[in-house]
Amino acid sequence: MNQQLTLNIIQPLAFAFDSFVEGSNQQLVARLKMLAEGALSETSPAGNVYIWGEQGSGKSHLLQAVCQQLQQNHIQGIYLSCQQLRELPAEAIEGLEHMDVVALDDIDALAGHEEWEEAMFHFYNRAAMENTSLLFSAKSSPQGIAIQLPDLKSRLNAGETYRVSGLSDSEKRQLLTQAAQQRGFHLNEDVADFIMQRSARDTASLQRIIEYLDHTSLSEKRAITVPFVKRVLGI
Repeated sequence: MNQQLTLNIIQPLAFAFDSFVEGSNQQLVARLKMLAEGALSETSPAGNVYIWGEQGSGKSHLLQAVCQQLQQNHIQGIYLSCQQLRELPAEAIEGLEHMDVVALDDIDALAGHEEWEEAMFHFYNRAAMENTSLLFSAKSSPQGIAIQLPDLKSRLNAGETYRVSGLSDSEKRQLLTQAAQQRGFHLNEDVADFIMQRSARDTASLQRIIEYLDHTSLSEKRAITVPFVKRVLGI
């Protein structure tokens, strides 16, 4: 595989399992942890897993968490964003079938891109021959995905499928306070409630808000209070 292409598509791993609030996704998280430990499924010989759910439900978080755990376990894995992958020549994925696990985030971003659909179909087959585990994420189920190539769509339907369930409001508050704790600061209930009432409430946005508040409070040497949040976020 071309080294420059490799550098272009490898993404930094920002998320781990311990920062993911499971909610009702315990079975899915347990399965992905098995994958990250190198355990294969009896029902799916190559250990392929397809997860789907609405935008901001935590799919990217989970795929990155798997790859981070793989690294810690000295297992070869790679996380790829298909939104960025489709901007590259299709040969960018050649050779990746020799990895132990390949995580392909937003596989539905390749839908309608004929060259990439064809390349992904052949990659899937090569990965199966190498017993490489594939982990896909998408916004729709494998039955509803807009992939045009029938053979690729049938492959995506062949593995284990899990839907990522959204979090309740109380679980989203837990996500906020937990994310703050992991960054070394306390987020009181008033601030958490204010963020929940005034901002986007998908998990990805909440994670970004905590990251931004942490960075800004450190640079300004200010405590994270409701007035501070209101000013910094403009809400």
